[in-house]
Amino acid sequence: SIVEEEFLPFEAFERILRHCGPSHMVVITKDTIFVDDLDCWAVRNVAIHPVRLASADQITEDIIQMSIERSTEQEAAVLLDELKELDLACSIFQNGTFLDIVAPDCSKGRGIGRLAGHLGLEEKDIACIGDNFNDLPMIETIPDSFSFPYAPEKVQEKAGTIVDSIAQAIECLENEEDHESADQ
Repeated sequence: SIVEEEFLPFEAFERILRHCGPSHMVVITKDTIFVDDLDCWAVRNVAIHPVRLASADQITEDIIQMSIERSTEQEAAVLLDELKELDLACSIFQNGTFLDIVAPDCSKGRGIGRLAGHLGLEEKDIACIGDNFNDLPMIETIPDSFSFPYAPEKVQEKAGTIVDSIAQAIECLENEEDHESADQ
């Protein structure tokens, strides 16, 4: 079941499209993934039946997310700054060479908080792991947070523990539970 559903304002999408053009852009709706290049990363790894994006007029459904890829992390950071200057009604997160663009105030931190509330959990009952800037809102929200040695320095600084693998993070959590049980 859907806990919460918000969409990227169409006006924000149009302004970004005018600013950047469709080059290296992926637009995701409930039923369709639109791409400018049928050989892009999203098509090779995610999309089943992509549609080539030629104009904003093709998008008739609510937009869940859009992503824009650049050649380097530095180019992505420059585009992030440019888009922030446009004062758009959306949230934008850098994820390596990608910018992920979603509805205003949407983030992994807010999402995990809403899901926890829906399930009747507290933040202390949750752990998270992330490896890039788009994970920061989640890492900053959840006390038991993990990241990896290859993550950007800012992400590592915010994470509670740096691990080499998800298995190692699980082991840390299990050891923590063992210590808590022994203390009781």
